[in-house]
Amino acid sequence: MRPVIFLAFANDESAFLNLLKEESRSLDRILKPLHQKEAIELNIKENASTEDLIYQIDSLGTQPLYIFHYAGHADNDHLVLDDGQADAEGIASLIASRKDELNLVFLNGCSTKGQVEKLLALGVKAVIATSQSIQDDKAVRFAKTFYYALSQNNSLAQSFKRAESLLKSKYKEEAKIYRKIDLSKLKEVQKEESLPWGLYIHPDYEDVLRWKLPQYAPKPISVSENRVARGPNTQFGRILESMQKYDPSINADLKDLDPTDYLNTIIEKLPYPIAVQFQKLVSSDLKKLNRKRLLQISSTYHISSKLVYFFLLSQLWEEKHNQYIDSKLTISDWHKSPLRDTLSFNYTEESIGVYNDLKNNGAKVFLHEYQDFQQEFQKTSFKEACQCLENLKFQVFRLQETKLHEEECAKAEKALSDYLSAVSFLVNYDLYGIRDVFLHKPRYENEVYKHKYALLKLTLKDSISVKDKPLDSSFPTDNNSVILLRKGNTDLEDYLSLSPFVIDKNAFSAKSDSEIFFLSSKLDEQVIFHRVKSSFFKVIEDKDDQIHTNTEDTEDNEDYFHLVQRQVDTFQADFNLS
Repeated sequence: MRPVIFLAFANDESAFLNLLKEESRSLDRILKPLHQKEAIELNIKENASTEDLIYQIDSLGTQPLYIFHYAGHADNDHLVLDDGQADAEGIASLIASRKDELNLVFLNGCSTKGQVEKLLALGVKAVIATSQSIQDDKAVRFAKTFYYALSQNNSLAQSFKRAESLLKSKYKEEAKIYRKIDLSKLKEVQKEESLPWGLYIHPDYEDVLRWKLPQYAPKPISVSENRVARGPNTQFGRILESMQKYDPSINADLKDLDPTDYLNTIIEKLPYPIAVQFQKLVSSDLKKLNRKRLLQISSTYHISSKLVYFFLLSQLWEEKHNQYIDSKLTISDWHKSPLRDTLSFNYTEESIGVYNDLKNNGAKVFLHEYQDFQQEFQKTSFKEACQCLENLKFQVFRLQETKLHEEECAKAEKALSDYLSAVSFLVNYDLYGIRDVFLHKPRYENEVYKHKYALLKLTLKDSISVKDKPLDSSFPTDNNSVILLRKGNTDLEDYLSLSPFVIDKNAFSAKSDSEIFFLSSKLDEQVIFHRVKSSFFKVIEDKDDQIHTNTEDTEDNEDYFHLVQRQVDTFQADFNLS
């Protein structure tokens, strides 16, 4: 299901815009290659009327609308359409009906900034608007520069800055990105500044600044040139085969294993956060090929890609904080977004960026097998599988049960199988929850660090308990933390601390079991974590699966969560994210 870019143009015979046709044709030429690659669906409506806008937007159905662009005469309260002036408030309500998937409204007319407040108040994430009358040729050049940059895989922020560079070089004028807006004071801000163009970002959706146009055909899970095996769990055998490349002890002769055997083996070998999601997917409760199964496929991918990202990000932070490398990488501020909005964050692409930065700075990458994943990502087929899973995160909200088919689940299942096969090198690693580290130093003997720990593996009891016997090592790790350790490294000399990105809620308590949570966001000075064992789409709606620091939820572990909050603050400071 291709995302739609809707460009609406309307002229006024009494005040004719001579270059409006050129803007339409130029944007068509710029965006047409992505349309031809089926990455987007370009919908251009010239001489647009109010009725045309209503019809075009309502007729999209479940197809996502990514950009709404208007070019023509306008003012603070109206858009001039082919059938006369259209009330801006009514148009804003129409557009905002698609706010969940809508990333940008671009109002390329004169003095449209008065409409920004209406759109942001209705939940639209980003609006480009003007604060003054704009010359026809300037409007065309600005739009062409912006959309060309966007079509070349630049982010929304980067594309707007390219267009701003045009203004500076050719017209000696500036544009501005307005972030952290207090909506109640927006009009005051707009009065103080009168730059030709502004990009206004909703305070709850700053993550949209790094949004990019898709560059590849989404390969919708409902469309296929080649039929794939159907039925639940029929795609996952190759995950075990891929694991065998990294762990030859695995019996990957699938012909001698019944499905339950090999699925249980996969669960046993995967890191806990991925395993617990995958176990839900292959359970008898989700054998029907329906929307519920698609949700769990998407949740499994989301948690898996986020975990791999945390592995790489943790090392980058370690290297940067200790000044081992001089990283200049800009870390996306995903943690400043509400939980649901983190679905828009592409952890797979960001992981590759972090990996490349580590390599370019001469660091020895802890997760060195990730180079295999990077090479796999160069293949078009695998990149399309990842894009399919990224698209699914949004599509699954809008899909109706009556429109689902077996082919859709089978396609999504194959894409997930491709992804988990590509990260099958994780069989070489174990996750440990470290509760306490004690120094043991008898007289005349070498010191030994005794670690009270839990091995974070999924068990039949679906709980993780602290081991009775401590893990002895010549080296200390970190108290009250989750660490990543290469299998066989029993002396703990080389480990990767994942705190505060992955935490054990019970690390500071007397409870013997572990509850693993991921860092989600930091909003209003509260750090929010979400429970890993629950489906991510359940977590979004159910606050029982979330932890908010500085609340009653954390009173029993108050010292621990103060510690975790300090770690988040340090991370933000090190990467200038505060």
